[in-house]
Amino acid sequence: MHLAPTRQLAPASEIVIRRGEAAPAATPGTAGINDPAARFARVYVNEVFALQGALAVSYGTKSPDEVKLRFQTYDFAKLADGVLKDTVLGARLVYADADGTPFDMTQPASDWVAYPTNFARNVAAMPNVTAYRWLGNTILFDTTSTEARVKLQQLVDRKLDDRITAYWKGECFGPGCKPDPAPPTGEM
Repeated sequence: MHLAPTRQLAPASEIVIRRGEAAPAATPGTAGINDPAARFARVYVNEVFALQGALAVSYGTKSPDEVKLRFQTYDFAKLADGVLKDTVLGARLVYADADGTPFDMTQPASDWVAYPTNFARNVAAMPNVTAYRWLGNTILFDTTSTEARVKLQQLVDRKLDDRITAYWKGECFGPGCKPDPAPPTGEM
């Protein structure tokens, strides 16, 4: 009896998580399990899918510190770019089309993208954000818990589209403030 030789499978060069799909289970001890991109996907995939026009999140072994956020159109990507930090958990966020080709984010977007309420709505759609209210050029977001607030503060930029300042209900500044819990890191 002759057995065919067993073939070693190479690690996936790119993992794509599409809307409605569960993130792949991480196997402890796997190479790259704690790369910045993998940790970002474990912690923030649900928040990304709450953004308007988000289609998929992808990352791979070629650039372990890069996460591609894939959107239906450039305008939706530009809207997300206006609310998310550039780097989260050490992962650099890259905005791309459905096929994973990065957009040139220096191009102008449609006029509706620059409307400040759209930035607020994009953040308010994220899990555990329960409300927001305007105070001049400031938005105050409310969340279900302190842990949710701390997690979202790590993802959402303080300056939405560089014009609107975002604060979170329960934030405390200065002496006498109770320390916040540590934000999630996604490490395994």
